[in-house]
Amino acid sequence: MRNRTNTVSVNSAITSKKPVRLQLAIIAAGVLLTGTQILIIRRAMAFAGGDEIVFALTIAIWLICVALGSGIGALFVKKLRTPITAFAVFLAILSILCPSTLITLQWITRSNDWIPGVIPIGSIIIALAVSLLPLGLVGGMLFPLGCRIMAKLRPDPVRKVYLLEAVGSLLIGILLALVFFPHVSGLTQSVVIGIAGFCVAAILLFTQIPWWLITALGLCAEIVLVPMFNQFDFKHISALRPVSSLEELLETPYGLLEVRDWQGQRTIYENGLLLAVSDDLPSAEESAHLSLTQHPRPANVLWIGGALGEGIEEALRHPSLQRMDLVELNPALFDLHGALYENSKEPPWNDSKVKIYSEDGRRYLNNIASDYYDIIILNLPGPRTARLSKFYTLEAFKTYRRCLNDSGVLVFSIDAASDFIGEDLGRLISSLYKTTQSVFDRTLVIPGQKAFFVAGGEESSPLATASEITTRLRERSIEPLYWDYYRLEERLSTAHVNQIQSFLERNRNPDVKINRDSAPLSFFYQQTLWSQQVSGGLSGVLKKLRQMFPALVKLTLALCVLLLIIALIFRRRSRNLTVHWAVLVVGLSGISLEFLALIVYQIHYGSGYKAVALLVGIYMAGLALGAVISGKLNHIVERAFRWIQAGWVVLPLGLALMAVLSGLFYSLPPVIGMAIFFSYMLLVGTMGGIHFPLAVAFLGSARPERHAGLLYSVDLIGASLGGLIISVLALPLIGLTASAIGLMFLNIPPLILLVARR
Repeated sequence: MRNRTNTVSVNSAITSKKPVRLQLAIIAAGVLLTGTQILIIRRAMAFAGGDEIVFALTIAIWLICVALGSGIGALFVKKLRTPITAFAVFLAILSILCPSTLITLQWITRSNDWIPGVIPIGSIIIALAVSLLPLGLVGGMLFPLGCRIMAKLRPDPVRKVYLLEAVGSLLIGILLALVFFPHVSGLTQSVVIGIAGFCVAAILLFTQIPWWLITALGLCAEIVLVPMFNQFDFKHISALRPVSSLEELLETPYGLLEVRDWQGQRTIYENGLLLAVSDDLPSAEESAHLSLTQHPRPANVLWIGGALGEGIEEALRHPSLQRMDLVELNPALFDLHGALYENSKEPPWNDSKVKIYSEDGRRYLNNIASDYYDIIILNLPGPRTARLSKFYTLEAFKTYRRCLNDSGVLVFSIDAASDFIGEDLGRLISSLYKTTQSVFDRTLVIPGQKAFFVAGGEESSPLATASEITTRLRERSIEPLYWDYYRLEERLSTAHVNQIQSFLERNRNPDVKINRDSAPLSFFYQQTLWSQQVSGGLSGVLKKLRQMFPALVKLTLALCVLLLIIALIFRRRSRNLTVHWAVLVVGLSGISLEFLALIVYQIHYGSGYKAVALLVGIYMAGLALGAVISGKLNHIVERAFRWIQAGWVVLPLGLALMAVLSGLFYSLPPVIGMAIFFSYMLLVGTMGGIHFPLAVAFLGSARPERHAGLLYSVDLIGASLGGLIISVLALPLIGLTASAIGLMFLNIPPLILLVARR
């Protein structure tokens, strides 16, 4: 009895005299939830080749778990006798779950045979959901619990809690975006965040202990635990590929870099994808000589990607070469040449002919004069992700064509097959071939395990036979050790060349579309192909969903119309339906615009690995700003709610406009372009931040914490649906612009209901 009395008195003391501690705890909840979300997304993307679908899958699963926690919390929070104690305990549990969830995620990747660089499917998705469930449940419960406590301090508790959580999310988002320590892993960062959250929970719970003492103990714990967890994370990631030993692990703004050793051969991976192998002469000769022989006298060459390996050294053997511009997005790769060859070789960029540039390849080309290069070579892994797909789009090919001189050629390759072209590979090759042909006068596909595309104008002269390529190499006094005449003759036999050319002529399928920035179809085809090779089930799922998508769109429209008619007939009783519908579609639209914004960012500015944190941070800043603005609208709740819903009808058009005006963004200085982009994301967050508190107020103030918890759950369910539908189906199949317009139409029915209630 005494303990219960003491606990109640502690809760009363904090509520009446120490609201600052409570507000700090709510901010800490935002820091923990968003910080863990960002780190989990980064780690999942790092294990899956930087794939944006994994970004959406992880967010969708995360949001479903948080929605479940919020819904449960809304049901029992009123029954708690000591809500502040419960909040502190849940915050402490959340602090422990922050690093433990990342450990669980990494353990899952080992135990379920998640191949690095591959989208997770089946049991791995279930295991991923199980690992995120505890974190989501506890995190979701904190929101209605915070509203219950704040109701004793303020007349607008929902708005205040929403604001404080958003402030915490903003702080951690900006911090994780701006601060990168190469040798401090994501798990170690989660430990730092977790210890800070645990200290805040202790300050809230143990009011008799000075806050500075708890803070000092927390700092001591971080000094002791950070090196331990850094080493633990190194060993854990090393075990993902037990065949090789992990020599170096770097956390960079563009992804996770691994340097591995297997029996003296070094390999480098970026986000699970193989980038370079030491002493891989066949690949080096293939990338250099098959490309450079496609021009009679290459002098100025652009080499995008592929900084590591021996390809550049082989390219420098061509005597006519005067200048090679080497463009690599991640500058950390230039520092790994010594690690790849154990400092036994000089980096090729020490040659005066080679100039290195650390920036996005397409943005670099935007500043290059027309008719400048003889050859542009893409040393990239193909359109494996939406970010990489931008190098193979109609808009990209137009840029390459502008920068090439009259006899210049573009050369790129994709993983293929020497003897058989299946349906999935055929769609990918056909899409890229059709896209290339729409820009260049001549397009040739050289068969092999890597299919080389050679494209140029009327004055170009691509070579397709072994004798032509060998003759040109001999004229340049180059004798390849691996790709000699006999191997080239086997690869470029008349049967192989005729097979792929006749396939391309026969398969002018109108269903295979041109690859565009706003509709990266080749990304979808590549995913289908790769999934079929490593996990056939996903390939079938993707193709089935593609076939079902038109029917799903029609069914969604029919359901919306039916619900709209029913709600209009019973509009005097449909208050709850109207508000919940509005919150659902705004939640769906918000996360969809966030995902599409990541794609737009990557198209214009490169990797979104770093931008994920800044994107979330800016969005959360908008939520905080919106929560503040909504507090000024208490006297016109219904009218303001209608106007904000109308704003959500218009808001997706901004993203569609950014997609349509893609060329304008490339012409703008990066600072101005990013300012426009992040201002738009701030606006999206602000509109969401205004919408949610108004929705709670629209339902009445009798039980704000219950309404807030249930609406928060509905909001997150809508967001999870949006992440899945947009990333897996809408973006690759109908494109960015059409997806944005679809979001506009989804927001119209709730607006009609709100207007009809006037």
